[in-house]
Amino acid sequence: LGRAAAEVLRMVSREVREEYTAEQSERWLDAARAVGRDVLRADRELAKAESSLRLNPRARRRPYVAASLRSGLEALERASVSTRGVCRSLADLLHAQGPDAVYGEDVRLVLSDLLADVADAVEGYGALVGSESVGAGAQDQVLREALGRAWEDRHRLADLLRREERLRQDQWSMHGALTSHIDRLLRDVDSNARAELRKSWPTPPAGPTVPFLRRQR
Repeated sequence: LGRAAAEVLRMVSREVREEYTAEQSERWLDAARAVGRDVLRADRELAKAESSLRLNPRARRRPYVAASLRSGLEALERASVSTRGVCRSLADLLHAQGPDAVYGEDVRLVLSDLLADVADAVEGYGALVGSESVGAGAQDQVLREALGRAWEDRHRLADLLRREERLRQDQWSMHGALTSHIDRLLRDVDSNARAELRKSWPTPPAGPTVPFLRRQR
């Protein structure tokens, strides 16, 4: 799911560097909606896995796995909603702007860089959840670095938008909606919040685990 959401953001990042079209913005929305459908399928599969874990004595070795996957899925679900919001905002801006370009080249380049870094953060969040589940050690640093780059680009974008004199005042709410969706996306996959959440998860039992007995044939 992290990779799927990241691919949508990378597609937008590549194409927004030029003056994008209505057809492109609709394709972005379709791709973002597809990620939302993937989330629903993942939710059903996770529910089955949670039921299986409750019946499996080996699950006592990693009692936090269900909490890790469930909270990770919820975070990526929020991220998919925010991704749709980004795509919808860019489509709305295009329709409102009419025949003129939505943004100048300098703004488009920074927005492209920002979305690419957001994509890295979303994919990094998925990798972090995966590392928690297999017990390989949380990959917090990779996620933190991607988030750091993304927030730097976010501040650059805000500065450029404030200096963009040709933006019509009645459209500022649309520009604000775009940046708000990006802000929510970054908070959906925040590394510090994830680290705090891990502190609340159950720990393995102190005693020996229940052995796994093979059926005798």
